[in-house]
Amino acid sequence: MRRGPLFCRVSRNSREWRAWGSRGGGQALVQVIDEAQRLHAAGLGIDEAVQQARFGDLETWTLRASQGPTAIRRVYLELNGELNQ
Repeated sequence: MRRGPLFCRVSRNSREWRAWGSRGGGQALVQVIDEAQRLHAAGLGIDEAVQQARFGDLETWTLRASQGPTAIRRVYLELNGELNQ
């Protein structure tokens, strides 16, 4: 799977932005994509995956609640060949 631009806007002064940089320039994104791939491979539907997704240390991020479901849905769309480029 190509790791495309599933980015959201984050203030450069936020804890999330600092963590993003400390994770090697996108490790947080890789972590989210890997979780979505795991749930997809397990046969979960999008809604189930949104409910069951666990992002490890990213669970405490303030944007997790608003961006987590969107990220899962976008990865699912790509895995299913439904993401318009």
